Amino acid sequence: MSEYQYYEFQAIDRPLSNEQMAALRKITTRAEITPTRLTNVYHFGDFKGDPVELLVSYFDAHFYEANWGSRTLMFGFPRKAVDPKQLEAFQVDTDYESGLLLLERGDRVIVTFASHQEEYEDSVDEDDSESWLPAMISLRSDIVDGDLRALYLGWLAGASASFDAFDATEGDLDEADLDEREVENRDLFEPPVPPGLGQLTPPLRKLASFLRLDRALIDAAAERSTPLKETRVAERAIRVWLADMPSSEKDALLLRLIKGEGQVGAELIRRLRADLSPKRDVPDTGERRTIGDLARLARERAARHGERAGRRDTPDDDATDL
Repeated sequence: MSEYQYYEFQAIDRPLSNEQMAALRKITTRAEITPTRLTNVYHFGDFKGDPVELLVSYFDAHFYEANWGSRTLMFGFPRKAVDPKQLEAFQVDTDYESGLLLLERGDRVIVTFASHQEEYEDSVDEDDSESWLPAMISLRSDIVDGDLRALYLGWLAGASASFDAFDATEGDLDEADLDEREVENRDLFEPPVPPGLGQLTPPLRKLASFLRLDRALIDAAAERSTPLKETRVAERAIRVWLADMPSSEKDALLLRLIKGEGQVGAELIRRLRADLSPKRDVPDTGERRTIGDLARLARERAARHGERAGRRDTPDDDATDL
C-alpha cells in the first residue's frame, strides 16, 4: 500500500504576515502557503512541523488524514474566547486513538477531534481530503458561540472507542483488571447532553461522519436532548449592552484591536453571549447514563431499524449515513 498523508492548516482570525509565511517555509519547502492556508501531501516522509505549535503561533484550524485510517481535526482558540473548564467535561481520560482532547498552551486552547480505524481500505482520495476542513470549519465559531454539540460528538467517539476496546479485551483480563476496566469504561458517564443533538446541522453531520459515529448511537444519545432554542440577540439589546460598558473598558478593547490582537473579537462575542443570549440550559432528566447504556440503546435501535427494513423488503441503510 502506498503512503498518503494530507495536511491542511487555515488562519481564520487574521491572515499570516510575510514574516510568518517565511518562517513556515523553513519548516516545509514543498507546501502550498498563502496568507490564510497551508497544504501539503506526502507520499513518503513526514511533515516536520508540530500541528499544536502551529495552532499556537500561526493558524486556527487544522485537518490531517492518512490512508492507514487516521484523521485529526484541530481548532485553536484564544483562551478568553472559550471556557476550558466547560470543554474538559467532554474529554475522555483513557488511552484511545479516537475522541476529543483538550490542550492549553499559553494564551491558546487547542481542541482536537481524532478518529482512527484499524482496518482501513486504501481508498483516500485527495479531492475528498480537501473537502473535510471547509465543511467543518464553521464548528469553531459555533463552539465560541456556546454550541456544545460538536464537543458531545467528540466525547461520544472517545467513550465508544474506549468501550469497544474494553469489549475486545474483556476475555483476556483477570478479575482485578476487569474491575478496573469496568470503572474506566462501562461506568463512563456522559456529560450534559446539549440541546439540539437531534437537529444536527450539515457541519455537525460531517463531523459525525469524520468521527465514524454510528447513527443509532447518536440517536440514542439525542433521546435526552431538548430542541434547540433561538439564541440570536437583538441589535437593540446589543446597543444597550455597549452603552452600559464603561468608556475606559471600551477604549482598552479598541486599543487592543488597533494593535492587532486577533482574539479581541472572539472575547467580546463570548462576553456578549454570556450576558445576553438565551441560556442553553440542559435539563435534569434523571439518572446519568453511561456509555454502556448508550451502546445498549443503540443496539436496540439498530435492531428495530433492521426489522422495519426487513418488513419493507428493502436494503438496510448504512448505519453511519447521516
